[in-house]
Amino acid sequence: MEKNGIGTKSTRPAIIEIMKKRKVIYKNSRKYFISSLGIFLIENLMKIWLPFLKPTFTRDVENQLEMIKDEKREMKVVIEDIKKDFLILFDKFRANKQELVENAQEYVKDEELAPKPRKEFPLTSANCPFCKKVPMKYINLKTKRFLVCSDDTCKKYLSLPKRGRLKLLNSTCMICGFNIFNVNMKKGNRNYQYYLCPSCWTKGFSDKIDGKGFCSNCENYKIMNNKCVKS
Repeated sequence: MEKNGIGTKSTRPAIIEIMKKRKVIYKNSRKYFISSLGIFLIENLMKIWLPFLKPTFTRDVENQLEMIKDEKREMKVVIEDIKKDFLILFDKFRANKQELVENAQEYVKDEELAPKPRKEFPLTSANCPFCKKVPMKYINLKTKRFLVCSDDTCKKYLSLPKRGRLKLLNSTCMICGFNIFNVNMKKGNRNYQYYLCPSCWTKGFSDKIDGKGFCSNCENYKIMNNKCVKS
């Protein structure tokens, strides 16, 4: 914007925020990129509205405003000149309205049919306790959460608590070697937390051992600084 003489140091951040809000640009790794919507608008509008899209149009308007400020031109004359140019372009825009609407409908349809990017799920640092070959994926969705082996030929899974905020730790259980989870919960006005090994917990279900997998119930080990250590 500075290179093309558009806006000022005080107005440029506001212009960028407007473009972000309208989703014609997006930010990634401290850089701004044009979105698919922005590309669609530019490709369609430049066919009929190119003079208005060029940086020179905005720059000329701002230059004339400066001339009013410096008393080099009268405000009425500047408004009439800009109004005349804009109305010519606006009439051209309206004449192509139907084509733009049809293209917009096609764009919306394509966006809806476009494959959505797959959500990347974090992996455990320990391998699957069943196949022992590859890590497990931590699936954390609104409706369910569990661990599943990242090898499609294994497909084994481990259950996770339904309640509380779960955090996958790099620390592993000293008994089975699988990752431990930190679980934060709120009861009434009080917050509390506990630690759980999903592998031991799932084995406890199959062996019908109540409380197995809860680190607080472990006799030989304890959690210290989010790590499983010998008591």
